[in-house]
Amino acid sequence: MTYIENIFLCLALPMLLSLLFTSGSPRRFTLFVVLGMATCLLSAYVSSFFMGRHQCSAVTTAIEIAPVCEEILKLLPLLLYFLIFEPDSHKLTPAAIGIAVGFATFENVCYLTENGAGSFVFLLIRGIKTLSVRMERQQENALKIANWLKEQEEIKGVYYVGLPEHPGYEINKSQARGFGGMISFHTDTAETAKRILERVKVISYAESLGGVESLITYPMLQTHGDVPAEIRERLGITDNFLRMSVGIEDAEDLIADIDQALKKAVS
Repeated sequence: MTYIENIFLCLALPMLLSLLFTSGSPRRFTLFVVLGMATCLLSAYVSSFFMGRHQCSAVTTAIEIAPVCEEILKLLPLLLYFLIFEPDSHKLTPAAIGIAVGFATFENVCYLTENGAGSFVFLLIRGIKTLSVRMERQQENALKIANWLKEQEEIKGVYYVGLPEHPGYEINKSQARGFGGMISFHTDTAETAKRILERVKVISYAESLGGVESLITYPMLQTHGDVPAEIRERLGITDNFLRMSVGIEDAEDLIADIDQALKKAVS
């Protein structure tokens, strides 16, 4: 079994055993929690099934399949909530929010445990010692990449607080010693954005930020996938919008990686 399945069993088995000794609302609540966690686990299986069935790449699965599966399966705990608790209509919104938060929390717990949560304290202490030198390199790289992106025909907007034209430039300059390593940008089309995600080699397509490795992500379906479409549109988080967390690799290597991905994207 995978780590996630082990985590589910460790959490669910004691809860299921407790059903033998409880009744009423506590029993219904425990059952609801177990079924909700099972739904989270099911979403991973469904995504993997479609990935294998349609021979999709990991990038395509993460962008187009997994978010849809997760959003549909989130409706199952909501349905179970209605069937188990029979709530009044005014409790619908709090229940939906609670289910969404619970779904995300269980996923994060599984991820953290699977990736060595027990070593986090050691890693945190070790990481703090080199934070300043890493940030200096990340900021240096980010500024070079942002300036390069501005010159590319396929890039229609670059958003980095270290650029003088950014609306937050002066405020950041007065409050901080640097500008960080986060860059966002709009490409000319959604197809270009997706091809960049598929073609980069040095930069990893992953949903995180702040590490020593450069990462790129698709906010519309990842970090902001649960945000209503009209709000995303207002914020500029569209299907041709990408976010990059710049790492400490050589800046020229990172630029060359984006360049080759852009050339393949528009060829």
